Amino acid sequence: MLPTHQKVVRLAHRPTTDIDPSYHLPLTYESVPTFPDDNGKTPLVLLHRLYLSIDPAMRGWMSSARSYLPPVAINAVMRGATLSEVVAVRGASRLKVGDVVSEFAGEAGGWQEYVIVSASSVRKIETWSELVDNHQQIPRELPLTIHLSVLGTTGLTAFFGFIHVGCPRLPSETKRPEVVLVNAAAGAVGSIVCQIAKNVYGCKLSITEKWRMKWKEAQELQILLNYLH
Repeated sequence: MLPTHQKVVRLAHRPTTDIDPSYHLPLTYESVPTFPDDNGKTPLVLLHRLYLSIDPAMRGWMSSARSYLPPVAINAVMRGATLSEVVAVRGASRLKVGDVVSEFAGEAGGWQEYVIVSASSVRKIETWSELVDNHQQIPRELPLTIHLSVLGTTGLTAFFGFIHVGCPRLPSETKRPEVVLVNAAAGAVGSIVCQIAKNVYGCKLSITEKWRMKWKEAQELQILLNYLH
C-alpha cells in the first residue's frame, strides 16, 4: 500500500552565495499524487524515486540566468535526473509495474518521492537478463546507478559531443595521435571524454584544471595545463 504523504524539496529562494538547504531548498511533506479523472486518455505512470542525481549543473538551474534549460521556478520541485520504479500504470503502455525507468528534468520535477508522468516521457532501463535475451553483448550485470552517469545523460553528452561534434580520427586514420584539449576535465562529462579520447581513439590529452594533478596521475594523462595562472 502506498503512503499518503511524501517528502518533497522545492526551490524557495534563488541563492547568490552559499546554499542554505533550510532556506533555499526546504523539505516539505505533501500528498502522494493520484491519477487524474480524465477518462484515461493519456497513458500515465506513478513513479517511486529510487535514486536522485546531484549534479553541479543544478547550481545554475537555481539561478535566473539564461541557460540551456529554463531556470527552476520559485516554489517548483527541484529539478534533477532520477531513477524510479513504476508502482502504478494507467492506460495502454509499454511499461508495467516493477519496471525501472530513468527521467531527466522530468515533467514534474525530480526531488520528490512520488510523481505521475506520461509513460512516453521516461526511458525503461532493461535488466541484464533482458539484454542477454536480446543478444546484447553485456559482460556482466552493471550497477543501476550507472544509468545516471556513463549510461545516462552524462555519457551521452560526452559521446556525441566528442565523437559527433569533435570528429576525432582513429589511430588507423592518422600518422600520429591527435591532441585533444579537454576543458573542465575533472567534471562528469569531461572525465568521460578523456577516457573515450585516450582509451578508444588513442589521443594525446591536454586537460585544464588548477588542482587536478592527482587525477592526472591516476589516469596517466600526458599533459596538464593550468590556464588560471
